[in-house]
Amino acid sequence: MPIVFAQEPDDLLVMGGPSADGLVLPSGVSVDPDNNFLIVNDGTNDILSLTEKLDYRFRFGGYSTNFEKVLDAPAHIIFSKKRMIISDIGCLKIFDLKGNLEETIKNIGDETLKRPMGLSTDSRNRIYISDPELGKVIICESDFSPYKVIESIVKKPVHCFVTSSYRHIILDTELKKGIVLSSYLEKISDFGDFKDPKSIVTDGSRRIFVLDENTIHSFSISGDSRQKWKLSPKKPEGLYPSMVLIDDSIYLTSHESGEFLEFDTSNGKVKTVIEQNPNNLVLPSCHVTDENGRIYIADTLNDRIRVVNQQGDTLFNISSKRPGRMSVSRNFLAVIEENEYIQVYTREGGDLYKIEELNPVDLSFISDDSLLILTSDGHVKKYIGTEEADEILDDEKIIENSIILDSAEDYFAVASSDKSVSIFSRFGDFEWSIKTSSIPRDVTILSSGKIIVAYDNGLKLIDRFGKVIESFGEGDGLFSEGIKTEKEIDYQKDLAKFTKPVSISRFGDWIYVLDNIAMRLTRFNKQILLSPPEIKVSPEILDFGSVPAGDETESSIVIENIGGETLEGSLSVIPRWVISNSKRFKGDDVIIKLKTRTNHFIGGKTYRENIVIDSNAGKIIVPCIIGISDISLNQVDIIIEIGNTKVEVGDEVIDLGVAPYIKDGKTMVPLRFISEAFGGSVEFDDGYIDVSFPQKDLWVSLELGEEDVILDIGEESKFLTISPPPQIKSGTTFVPLTFFTDILSCEYYWDSKTKSIRLVYILD
Repeated sequence: MPIVFAQEPDDLLVMGGPSADGLVLPSGVSVDPDNNFLIVNDGTNDILSLTEKLDYRFRFGGYSTNFEKVLDAPAHIIFSKKRMIISDIGCLKIFDLKGNLEETIKNIGDETLKRPMGLSTDSRNRIYISDPELGKVIICESDFSPYKVIESIVKKPVHCFVTSSYRHIILDTELKKGIVLSSYLEKISDFGDFKDPKSIVTDGSRRIFVLDENTIHSFSISGDSRQKWKLSPKKPEGLYPSMVLIDDSIYLTSHESGEFLEFDTSNGKVKTVIEQNPNNLVLPSCHVTDENGRIYIADTLNDRIRVVNQQGDTLFNISSKRPGRMSVSRNFLAVIEENEYIQVYTREGGDLYKIEELNPVDLSFISDDSLLILTSDGHVKKYIGTEEADEILDDEKIIENSIILDSAEDYFAVASSDKSVSIFSRFGDFEWSIKTSSIPRDVTILSSGKIIVAYDNGLKLIDRFGKVIESFGEGDGLFSEGIKTEKEIDYQKDLAKFTKPVSISRFGDWIYVLDNIAMRLTRFNKQILLSPPEIKVSPEILDFGSVPAGDETESSIVIENIGGETLEGSLSVIPRWVISNSKRFKGDDVIIKLKTRTNHFIGGKTYRENIVIDSNAGKIIVPCIIGISDISLNQVDIIIEIGNTKVEVGDEVIDLGVAPYIKDGKTMVPLRFISEAFGGSVEFDDGYIDVSFPQKDLWVSLELGEEDVILDIGEESKFLTISPPPQIKSGTTFVPLTFFTDILSCEYYWDSKTKSIRLVYILD
């Protein structure tokens, strides 16, 4: 099965995930009575069953549907009476021949198992259990009733075999020797002088083989040394790298390289039976995505950071010592190495400098060269280069048991193993905190009011009140328990289910999730979690109350995003009597302050207009209401209506005889009537018109049919234009409304309900 699916479907990328017959940190091998192989995988905590010809049979163990391990750390497997017995932490686990767990044995008589390792049986179906932590070999009947215990002769036994002549061969890792006992369990001799003995295998009649570091030693059944062979560069390591002897071949595993090996005891040659897949992700611990879409994946096992493109192809590797949490900026990559210090690289892997910060647990760039560092004692420190520039969270603000840090724009988040996430401003001021349903594995800040939290079994989009807006990936993840008969386990299916997501990142329209146990990196369209924004505005009607004319009052609009993706927009329409502190907004919880101007309002009246809010979540109309209690300024108010000869001047209604009209899209109003109402005078001289407003020290000269205007203010003259030019209709001279609004600084207000215009002019 291919390891990388490049965009299938178009919005999906899957990288990694072992196939059904894949080896993931293999640590040992056993064989059943039919010569089928059973390979122990530390990486997936399960057992892989292959035929003698290496065809896939089934897998079992792994994780149960409630995310608990079926096998914690299996060591050795034997077969007895049509069942499999596996040594595990503090117990033996009994499976049927199809991999179904039947029973867990924790005690043999009065003996409580601590860490059983090697298992074997004899011709009477007795079971020999070597427990190095107990310092004993426990012998029991096939029903697990106790028989005998070997303890005074051994220190840390890892395996005990019974030969055809009923001698007992024991490998002891503390004594670093093999021990030969009689059938009466009395010591006859010992053999070998090993450096780091790991496991032992024998045919029970002629030969004994011991794995010591990377060397296989050969002995006769009585313990006489024969030969030894180096296995380097192969590394059969692990908790207990058990071996199988079939004819002249020893089968064993190479832990780090993920290989299944055959060792020929006749000539010492090593053959790789199953090779490592170079594209596998083995227990990846973290990933980040840069602004160009390159993905950096921490490979702690192989001391490297793999850099891949959007198709999952490896671009290059960066050598890094046990890389852990990472952060990437426009030019730099910062990595916590060996859980002790921070190494900073270029994004291409160039080694730059080291920050000797004690016990860092996470880090996050807040600018290209400014790095926030979270320490194990809950402090957050800001570094620029190798120098500490500030302590953002000090002893008074620390979050105990802190494990995760993330930053975005002007905020950063700190997650705790106490099941909480707290948000702070960039200066360390506390903003809000929520309790989480389980321990967070990673946090991504979307805005000041929303975060994505990764848990062991999924992702959740949460707002500042702890409300889960969207969730994804919850439910049963990928497990090998219960999958018995399929020819192939597809670890790349069920992508909507996670086993243990440990890091999340965003790039463009994508969310990337790294699953530690499923060992895969998956790209999803952000709509899985970030549903479209949804706008909520309060109050729904903005009532400024009753205000004396000339006074100011303030209020505010709260714009909330109760949806997913970030909300942004603008106030596209604002009444002329409202001043806003901002016309544009972006975020999930925005407050816009508003101030009113009531200088030109008429006392005893109520004014209504709308504020229109345009956003990526749609349009919202907020009606605004203000009442004017009295008039405190010396002003003139004229209300005219297009096509109506009657006008209002204060409380008086006057008939003009000729109605205002529209020409070339402009409103035309009577010059003399409005000028004199505003305290001015108008004189005509053969087509020339002079309009004066002495109280304003203002004179205007214009001409019928001409757009040019001369404006004198005190001793200063200006040349302006008006369009259309002054014209006579039914004996009355009309000018465009802009003559009064622009030249005279008169204000006007349009009433859409009455189709009327209100002109306001301040006399002093």
